Amino acid sequence: MAVHVSGLGSAVAGITLDAPERLNAFGRQDLRDLHRALGACERDPGVRCVVVGGRGRAFCAGADLAFIEEIRRSPAAGRPAALALAPSAVRRLAGLAKPTVAAVRGAAFGGGACIALACDDVVLAEDARLGLVFTSLGLPGGDSAATWLLSRRVGTHRAWQLLAHGAVLTAAQALGLGLADEVVPADRLEDAARERALAYTRRSPAALAATKRQVLRLEGSGAALDRALEEEEAEMAAAFGGPDLAEALAARAEGRDPRWPTPG
Repeated sequence: MAVHVSGLGSAVAGITLDAPERLNAFGRQDLRDLHRALGACERDPGVRCVVVGGRGRAFCAGADLAFIEEIRRSPAAGRPAALALAPSAVRRLAGLAKPTVAAVRGAAFGGGACIALACDDVVLAEDARLGLVFTSLGLPGGDSAATWLLSRRVGTHRAWQLLAHGAVLTAAQALGLGLADEVVPADRLEDAARERALAYTRRSPAALAATKRQVLRLEGSGAALDRALEEEEAEMAAAFGGPDLAEALAARAEGRDPRWPTPG
């Protein structure tokens, strides 16, 4: 299992993305494991806050290339279900009734950046990088609920700019934009994330859960977000079967700039 849970029964639980040999890039099973880990934390009455991190030198490099190829080569009818796994996990993380803290070192790219941004607090090591690289791969920026996650933190216009340019942000840049809440030296990352988590445990769990529901409602979480994600998943399914992703992958393999097809 490439996602594991620690600290169940204690005030602060940890969810660790645990495939360092592939920079914690996720596949189909990893996303299912993340769902299960979130469910275990939510059901445990002793857990008051959850810290999400990655083992090794990266937080999460996004979707594993083998998973991308699997979806791209699958029949069109089978793509939406596979593409729904990442936004569904991100949506569940964002809506978790308990506070969440992301502890991010190294790369957090694509869907990995979305996992981090779905947390209530985002703590970055100084070496962290947030890569909002969907359009660089010829994919719509709505992958993994990115448009919603960015808009709730920085507004729709800045979200457009970041996604349109496939931005890769340093930790300092992310903090300046409001995409991170704290930047710390790499050797302080786990301690800083735990300190934030413990601060939440000094508040009423019921009050925090209710307040989180209220804020999420104001931010459009619920029926409006679900409808938006359904539309975005349909667009993603079309993109995975289209020529732009194929060209982006070929360009990456050949070490050149993509030659984007002319829309027709």
